[in-house]
Amino acid sequence: MEKVEGSSEETQQNDEKIEQQCAKISTRRVCPYCHNPLWQNYGKSPVKFISVIGIAGAGKTVYLSQLLKKINKYVAKVGLTSPSLKKAALDFCENNAVIKGEALPNSTPEIRFQQPLFFELERETSDNRIVTHAFVMYDVAGEVFKSQDLVDNYAPFVRRADGVIVLITPEQFESISGMGAGATEDDPETALSAIHDIVTGTKEKSKKCDVPIAICLSKIDEENIQNALDDQLKRRLLEDVKEIFDSEGFPKPSFNAEEYTPIGEGLFRFIKTHEMQLVTHVRTCYSSYAYFCFYCARLPGRRKEGRREGFVQVSGGAGTSQKNRRAAFMAVL
Repeated sequence: MEKVEGSSEETQQNDEKIEQQCAKISTRRVCPYCHNPLWQNYGKSPVKFISVIGIAGAGKTVYLSQLLKKINKYVAKVGLTSPSLKKAALDFCENNAVIKGEALPNSTPEIRFQQPLFFELERETSDNRIVTHAFVMYDVAGEVFKSQDLVDNYAPFVRRADGVIVLITPEQFESISGMGAGATEDDPETALSAIHDIVTGTKEKSKKCDVPIAICLSKIDEENIQNALDDQLKRRLLEDVKEIFDSEGFPKPSFNAEEYTPIGEGLFRFIKTHEMQLVTHVRTCYSSYAYFCFYCARLPGRRKEGRREGFVQVSGGAGTSQKNRRAAFMAVL
């Protein structure tokens, strides 16, 4: 393929057009690997890839829908802006809208590769320049890691990741779900072990994975989880992590890790108490990790065919902590 040549005006007008070998002019750009459409300016800014992984029903679809819908509001707290969502992300938010009293979005099919979600973030430098970064988010069902064939299909999208967000449900903790050992194959360690092996290129756990990973406990406001949490951690989860301000009173483009540390440590102790093998596995295999949770709004959603009734995850309202949705994303940037 070659770019269309012409006068300076024509070149500017046809900047995003190419001439195919068959002599046809095309303005449609697709990824040569996954064959999904690319937005017009893709490749003009540095690109970061983030994989969001979890078993069906863990809340990935709802998490991504709410994160993207409120992305401008969230990133403003760390001194960033998001110019606009790209078509794939806008379509995703529309098709997976979370509305009080309406049915929750369907889970990601185990073997279907969802179209990647694109968006851009901008920040101002000390010399008043605007720097743009493009982001690509992949929605990967955790069940694919139980099949070597599926692992091989999805491996490129995990291997290239600049950060990984893993969602874990309370049902995956035996002490909380009430199921005995071996009752479920959807243990978190299966996905975490596969991610390590893909990124490092070896099954030897002596080599740690250095890609930042956020371990997120979803649906933490379910009754069995609330009964297991200590009161101090409950209070902290309802408080927002404060921004870091510059001398002019604007948020700096930095995640306030120092203030989040007590929350992360509390979640670590909670998970350690109920799923010791998980924290041991993470400590052994990963060099850059942190623990987060998603605190929902206790708004029951209607049952959708083939899906159990659950809580709607939305911003605002009693019992909602917006920081937990954005904190995991910011931590892996």
